[in-house]
Amino acid sequence: MDATGSISEVLSRLPPGIGAAVRTAAELGRTRHLERCLPVSGDLSLLLPDGLPRGTVMAVAGSAALSVTAAMVAAATAHGSWLALVDLDHAGHGALAESGVALERVVCVSLGAAVSEDVRLRAVGALVDGFDIVAIGGGLRCAPTAARRLASRVRAESGVLIRFCDDV
Repeated sequence: MDATGSISEVLSRLPPGIGAAVRTAAELGRTRHLERCLPVSGDLSLLLPDGLPRGTVMAVAGSAALSVTAAMVAAATAHGSWLALVDLDHAGHGALAESGVALERVVCVSLGAAVSEDVRLRAVGALVDGFDIVAIGGGLRCAPTAARRLASRVRAESGVLIRFCDDV
């Protein structure tokens, strides 16, 4: 008898209802992976079939960057995730709503050009601590060590950080 047969045999001997709760390590790993993803919808589900992975930092660029980001976060906000838009004053609320973003789950933060990079970095870090998704304008420049610390914070908080930039 192979391993699958012996597992099936053991599960069949368990009291009713208990066997249905037993999962293999592979099934548990897959479930945990899916729990660590935020939902996406539409054509993006072809690109991200499991969803938007938590604990990731990504960059978007180009003329459609805001539209792509709105499409990426729409399902997540519709399912209760919070989104912080930092220094994205050009983000039209009508366009976000049209893309399906739940505006009641969006906070817009304008730090302005006069804020130092250190203050800007600390502000983004604080937002990462409290929001599921943080999207920041391309004005954030920092040293590689500070970028690594911020990425580590995103992973620890299971958040998603999206950076708009001219150079990817």
